[in-house]
Amino acid sequence: PDLGFAALALSRDGSRCVGVGAELHRDLVVWDVASARKLGHIPLHEAVHCVSFSPLDISIICTSGPTAIRFFRLKETPDGFELSTLSESLANDAHPGFRGHSWTREGHVVVVTVAGALLKYDPHTAFVLRASDSPDANSISSVATIHGAQLVGCNDGKVRWLSEQTWGETCSIELRGQVSELTLSPDCSLCLALCSDGSKFTFP
Repeated sequence: PDLGFAALALSRDGSRCVGVGAELHRDLVVWDVASARKLGHIPLHEAVHCVSFSPLDISIICTSGPTAIRFFRLKETPDGFELSTLSESLANDAHPGFRGHSWTREGHVVVVTVAGALLKYDPHTAFVLRASDSPDANSISSVATIHGAQLVGCNDGKVRWLSEQTWGETCSIELRGQVSELTLSPDCSLCLALCSDGSKFTFP
């Protein structure tokens, strides 16, 4: 897209790249990295904050943004590839928009809502498998999955480790300012935390 990208991601094996255009060109586009060949695209007509491949199946893609979380499948056909919608969940009164998401080891997706709550989705059906308790003053702003734990960046400046099974807090570290984003290294051994004051922190 001429006006750049709102979100980009590589597959875990580095073979594919996916991007969502910014501003007027909001197509979801998938490329083969080695050949730079476009494998598929589909128009979204909506803002997207985050896009990613499933770590278990690079044919499955997730996007999350203010109005919806959507799942797509890139299927190989005799004529090439076909990108189509797999499932979707639209924002509503109970879940008014989404900030970002992270994949679990089981291939589910944990999403942060704009209200700071957590939801776990089945990508094949967009069915909510689990929802966190009502958000409080420590509402969550970002999420990542690392070493079998759910990491959440919070508005009180803390990064909290939650049990992947219970979502109970196991430990936390305090940073400077609201944690606006959590990003993992390609091998998921390190996490980069970005704070609202511009500071950056890395930790295992």
